[in-house]
Amino acid sequence: PVKNDTGAALEAVRDPHTWIMAVLYIGMTVLLLIGSGFFVAAEFALVAAKRHRMEQAVARGQRGAADRLPAPPPRPGVGYFARSKSMAL
Repeated sequence: PVKNDTGAALEAVRDPHTWIMAVLYIGMTVLLLIGSGFFVAAEFALVAAKRHRMEQAVARGQRGAADRLPAPPPRPGVGYFARSKSMAL
């Protein structure tokens, strides 16, 4: 014999605390999604920035532009031995 306890379920749905918590959880989820989207867009903007434009901004003295310049590509063969030694440990 399975007891059908719909009364407790209906009581939980009618409880204002349950609705408030549901709205808060949904609201927090939406805010986190928006925040995540903002940081993804910022990362795409930094990755897609043209090197020559960043160099022009540095030449103009624009604050913070030098921090956004990517590091120069590594020269072939430089540091290979050090990397292979550290990986062997």
